[in-house]
Amino acid sequence: MKKIIICIILISIAENTFSQQLDFPFLNKLTKISIDEVDDYMINYYGYEKIESKSETNVMTYGRYYNHDLDNSIMISISFKDDKPNTLELLIAKNFDIQTIKKELIKRGYKKQSLIDFKFVTFKKEKSTVLVSIIPNEFGKSKIRFISES
Repeated sequence: MKKIIICIILISIAENTFSQQLDFPFLNKLTKISIDEVDDYMINYYGYEKIESKSETNVMTYGRYYNHDLDNSIMISISFKDDKPNTLELLIAKNFDIQTIKKELIKRGYKKQSLIDFKFVTFKKEKSTVLVSIIPNEFGKSKIRFISES
């Protein structure tokens, strides 16, 4: 019985050790950053690589993987709007724990709202909405979208 309990504890510790966390203050900053500052901030300050830049739609996409492991990767697309907060769309790999992200949103004052087409769970806080995918895509990536109205 002791061996079973020890195995359960070790598995729990291992899962938490390999699980990536989202940096919510960083994401909040991205909703407010200007298009002129974003490259310096993402590349030089946080170590992301620029993947794509669509000037006609004002969308910039950056990617990063941690510990040289694609299961720890994150891709962030930032949509810039005139006089409105930026919209963020994240694709996160399987080592980011969606349940932990949902719990962190609730800790930060977001209220769980509803399901959208049984694909996303909606969280709202004041004028901010976060959509979290329920099921990862065919590549094991989950999608999170941050939308702010002001």
